Amino acid sequence: MIKKYAVKGFIIFVVSGFLYVVMIVFYGIPLHDLNLWILGQRYENIHAYHPQNSVLLEKKKYLGGPDDHGSQQCNYVVGEIRSSNLTKEAIQFAYSGHSIKSLSGFNKIPLEILFFDTGFSWRMEYPWTIWWDELDDRYKNTTSTLYLVYVAVKGYPFLGDYRCDN
Repeated sequence: MIKKYAVKGFIIFVVSGFLYVVMIVFYGIPLHDLNLWILGQRYENIHAYHPQNSVLLEKKKYLGGPDDHGSQQCNYVVGEIRSSNLTKEAIQFAYSGHSIKSLSGFNKIPLEILFFDTGFSWRMEYPWTIWWDELDDRYKNTTSTLYLVYVAVKGYPFLGDYRCDN
């Protein structure tokens, strides 16, 4: 009787291990998804810092690596594309000095701002230009200031996750 349960337990162990390996190969490392989720939850606390007349256009998340293959690093970004009729300086001032808790909870991650009318001289470690291209033309022709407010975790170990080897 004990042997019967031991065999069933062993089969369940082998099958679940196989399924876990298949999931990692086809989906990626679950820890990265958990980290991105945690970052997103902590990002939600920044709503108090948005300027009053700032309008949310789109929420964005990113899990991936720098633009060079073989970096063995994962980057996480959570942010929002927003519009405001304030000056760039006023927008920068609204967010300056604010941060969220890091993934570990022991450090702080500062809020960062990018303005879309500054061109595409941004570093290619993140999908800024892709996000800009995805924006509807009705946003691109606005007279308001379009900007991205975000937090980023750079250089997390990629742990073999193909999503981080862009």
